Amino acid sequence: MTEQEKAELMIELEKASTIHLPMKWHNELHVIANSLMNDDLYKKEDAAAAIVAVMRDMQREIGETYMANWTALANL
Repeated sequence: MTEQEKAELMIELEKASTIHLPMKWHNELHVIANSLMNDDLYKKEDAAAAIVAVMRDMQREIGETYMANWTALANL
C-alpha cells in the first residue's frame, strides 16, 4: 500500500468516526483498515471477507431494528 493510499484511507477513517457509525462496526472496520495499511494481519482477500461480514452484520441489525420499530408503531 502506497503512502498516498494510506493517507487517503486515514482520511476516510476519520470521516467515518464523525458520521456516528455505531462504535462496534467502526472499531471492526478500523482494525481491518489498520491491518491492511501495516500488512500485518489480513491479506486482501481475508480483509474483503471480513468487511463483507461486518456489512452483513450491519444490514441484519439495521433490518431488525427497522422491523421492531414498525412493529411497535403498528401496535400503537
